[in-house]
Amino acid sequence: MTNKQDTTISISVTENDFIKACSLSPIYSSHKDLTFSSRTTNRPSFILAGWTDHFSSNRIQVFGRTEMTYLDTLPSTIASERLDWLCSKKVPCIIISRNIKPPEALLIAAKKYDVPLFSSKNLTPKLIHGLFTYLNDLLAPTDTLHGVLLDVFGIGVLITGKSGIGKSETALELVHRGNRLVSDDIVDIKNISGSLYGTSPTITSEMMEVRGLGIMNIRAVYGIGAVLKRKRIHVVIELEEWDNFKDYVRTGGTHYTAKILGEEIPRYVIPVIPGRNIAILIEAAVSDFRLREESYNPLDEIDRRMHYLDT
Repeated sequence: MTNKQDTTISISVTENDFIKACSLSPIYSSHKDLTFSSRTTNRPSFILAGWTDHFSSNRIQVFGRTEMTYLDTLPSTIASERLDWLCSKKVPCIIISRNIKPPEALLIAAKKYDVPLFSSKNLTPKLIHGLFTYLNDLLAPTDTLHGVLLDVFGIGVLITGKSGIGKSETALELVHRGNRLVSDDIVDIKNISGSLYGTSPTITSEMMEVRGLGIMNIRAVYGIGAVLKRKRIHVVIELEEWDNFKDYVRTGGTHYTAKILGEEIPRYVIPVIPGRNIAILIEAAVSDFRLREESYNPLDEIDRRMHYLDT
């Protein structure tokens, strides 16, 4: 029996990348990419005890001191049979905590079925927590959007709009004012436990295309503090051409949202017209967003003042 969440997506990574990301040491390498489809790890205590029902073979198997101590109590033939059964299910890999030396039977079974075997210096709870964090990020639902992602006053701002509306030029001014660039033009987005995080494709990381200037290396021009690898997206700013026939928000009583990977994100629509400083308007929108997150509404303040004057 496998949890539905365990089979929604499958990702392959190289052994070297997995070892580096999770601070592991190889014991037996299959020299193949590792494929993961479950955010959950498994401690095979029941398997070692002989109970094999409802086993999820797509989970990483973690051996802690409890499992290793229990193995020592089993007759060698039974221990070998149960370890052979475990590895025959083609689990993604097996990791032993505390740098405990694996029994020969486990090494034989891993080699027989070509199951990667690793060790970790961490205690078992810390190892499992680190694996969950890694897998939760790796297997998170993803999407790619056109736009510019920045850190503005500590808030993740995704600027969207039609091509040529001025997203990159506005972003450049925001960076010049001390804010930080995450990604220009293309934003890779992941939904991690209900929060959206954006990054830049590797090939365009720290770069920005500005019409008339070409490709700019923002880190080289403004310094390391002007760029950021990843940022949670808190608000969407949509730039659009000014429409004289459209009734734009003037009092702030109307609020929009954008839906990205199933999550509702607050959205501001800013009309673009010559003479408007869009960068300042975006900073003002971010400040307004932060105040609203603290349950402050300027309309409530106006109502309070009007009530005070009436009395």
